[in-house]
Amino acid sequence: RGVGGEKATSVTTSEEELMGMAIADENLDVIFVSKDGRGKRVNPSEFSELVNRGGKGFKLVDLGKNRTLAGFTVVEKQDRVMIITKQGSRVVFPESEVSTSLLKLIDLRPGDEVISVATIPGGEE
Repeated sequence: RGVGGEKATSVTTSEEELMGMAIADENLDVIFVSKDGRGKRVNPSEFSELVNRGGKGFKLVDLGKNRTLAGFTVVEKQDRVMIITKQGSRVVFPESEVSTSLLKLIDLRPGDEVISVATIPGGEE
């Protein structure tokens, strides 16, 4: 017997891709980071009307022209954020240091880019 599900979203062009999913909670924040090391904090309450199944989606965060999203992570108070680059650099900092404005989060060497963003729960090392 086959198993089926529901279509969550539509990707309509070759430039679009699904980066990931997370459960929205107004007590949590989402930190978005671009490949060039810039990022910002957004509260899920700012994501309106995201319940349409099979929809084409919404632009959740404006990273500026010619800037590509590297990833995102969900944080709560006391968490830390870790960013890793293609050349192996790593930076870890408290979630409270990420602004709601787009700011530089990591210094990159020429040719380097952010490849991963993760949450370290409760300030663990």
